[in-house]
Amino acid sequence: MAEGHYVWFIEPLNSYTNEVISRMTDAEDFLRGILCGDGKSRNFWRCSFEVVSCLRKSRGTDHNLDFNVFNKCGDGKIRDCIRWFKRKRPKMAVLKQKPKATA
Repeated sequence: MAEGHYVWFIEPLNSYTNEVISRMTDAEDFLRGILCGDGKSRNFWRCSFEVVSCLRKSRGTDHNLDFNVFNKCGDGKIRDCIRWFKRKRPKMAVLKQKPKATA
């Protein structure tokens, strides 16, 4: 694989999510007992980023979808990428006070 090419994986956390993902991907994309960078073995669906995006958008409307997203870059280790999908809080505006005039 070329450097910078990402492979995406979804770990379903319930049977309903597993069923939804199975309809969106091919059966040969289901991987059992894959070792991740954190040393844990997991069952994944290998998928495209478009599938990941679609599931993330559906998560808000369908409260039964529960999954974790992982990826790997090139020949690297599979890693959790939860931080990539967290909503960023808007930065608080800092009001600068004018220095008091001395008389």
